[in-house]
Amino acid sequence: MLSALRSSSSRAALRSFASNPVILPAGRTLSTAFTDSLPDYGTVRVRFAEPSQGHVDVGFTDGSSWRFDSSWLSRAVSGPKPSAAAISGAKLDGESVTFTVGDAAATVDGSVLRTYADEGGVDLGPPSLLEPIRGPAVWTGAELADSPWWGHHLSEAEIDDLVSATKHAMQTVRWRDASCTVPEPLSLEEFPLGQPMANKLASLADELEYGKGLAMIRNMPTSHPALDEQSLAVMYVGLSAHIGHVVMQSSSGLRSVSRGYGMPLGRIQAEMTGETPKGGLQTNNAFRLHTDRCDVISLMSLRAAPSGGASRLASAPAIFNALLERAPHLAAVLAQPIDRIWEGENGYFRLPVVGLTPSGQFTTQFSPSYVENAQFLEDTVKATPEQIAALDAIEEIGLELGAEFVMQPGMLFFLNNHQVYHGRGNWSVTDSEKTGDWGNSGRLLFRTWISPYNSRPLPDTDQYRTVWGTVAGGALRGGWDQAIKSGEVPKPKFPDDHVYYSLFDDRVQQLSMTTTCATVLRY
Repeated sequence: MLSALRSSSSRAALRSFASNPVILPAGRTLSTAFTDSLPDYGTVRVRFAEPSQGHVDVGFTDGSSWRFDSSWLSRAVSGPKPSAAAISGAKLDGESVTFTVGDAAATVDGSVLRTYADEGGVDLGPPSLLEPIRGPAVWTGAELADSPWWGHHLSEAEIDDLVSATKHAMQTVRWRDASCTVPEPLSLEEFPLGQPMANKLASLADELEYGKGLAMIRNMPTSHPALDEQSLAVMYVGLSAHIGHVVMQSSSGLRSVSRGYGMPLGRIQAEMTGETPKGGLQTNNAFRLHTDRCDVISLMSLRAAPSGGASRLASAPAIFNALLERAPHLAAVLAQPIDRIWEGENGYFRLPVVGLTPSGQFTTQFSPSYVENAQFLEDTVKATPEQIAALDAIEEIGLELGAEFVMQPGMLFFLNNHQVYHGRGNWSVTDSEKTGDWGNSGRLLFRTWISPYNSRPLPDTDQYRTVWGTVAGGALRGGWDQAIKSGEVPKPKFPDDHVYYSLFDDRVQQLSMTTTCATVLRY
């Protein structure tokens, strides 16, 4: 039975399977000789598994997709029973997939199933942006609320482990700034966690890369009596190091050091008010849905605003699928290169908004304000009306399909920028902030950028290598370091009367400013 197939070696597992042969679609049986002739694909994971009438479609991280006959697969699950029902469900489970048929279930190693696909399945061809994206990366705001990784609570023992690791790291921490508010990146040895907590973070990283692409911890110890703001910064950077390489941050238009420009830790807070930031100061303005120039972004709340400041989240593949159905010409436009600003060579780079990776996974990268700012540079290719309409559609559909919530102190979330867009609403400031006392009260979030150890490979093109440095999965890539390798260029100059997002349709902008996402999560 397939339920026994959990070996790390596909060929060895198939030999075990051969002692309990099942019926193949063409009436063939799986013999030892047959398994010896199959290729060994190494470690391959399942991207999606979707049962349908008479068949089960399965996509793998080698970029292939296959269709299996449901009756054959159900025999593999429940045995060669004449009355065996069709496969009724499939759930990704780490490196495996669990199929259900009737009251039976079996967990199959993804590498084993992929090895078997060459003879037991029908090749559906490579993934295409002309077809809907499939798998757990496609979700709605209502479905996010049901995710076990959204609003996850740490146990008391896990919190104690974080506090202990922080105390250990504080003994040797190196500081990036003279005021000792931004710690240098920490190694795993400098921020040691017990095996249970380390295992939990590994599972969280798995959800970021192969699941919905986001996770939120509800109860980080931000008010713990043993931790001040300085030690919370160390805890946060140390925790991030267990997910991946901590990346130096960028803010190409603002270039705010307080926000994290060229730093491993950013502080997201108001330093002025108004919808358009001036003089390199952060403001309490709203941001449309976008990605940052890193694999994963994380935010941890230390203080909330008196009101407002909602965080917005939306599945990028779900938005793309909706656009593919409603306006396929605009979906096609997103696969075309478009210019946006950065601090590196020429002051801008050119990249499609969406793409598919060699693993068959989705990738996206864009920021509406950076596209808008690129219109002021002399040498850029200016955005077309269709491209602007496509970016407007991302915002409008994102409001429909996404979710929003207000970050409360102790909340920490991680988002995979390749498949999750994020934005924010504007917020009110405190009375002391109104008098010019910025930074000591009001909304405060810590931010890290991360290249996870398990990240996906990216399209192997000159454009992607320019932005990311390397397209290899699991590598340190993107961010500020990659941009300035070619030499940091001066900050672009914009008209004094420039208004944020004025490039875009005013109807969509007003919708973004005055409405909420269809799903509002309240905590």
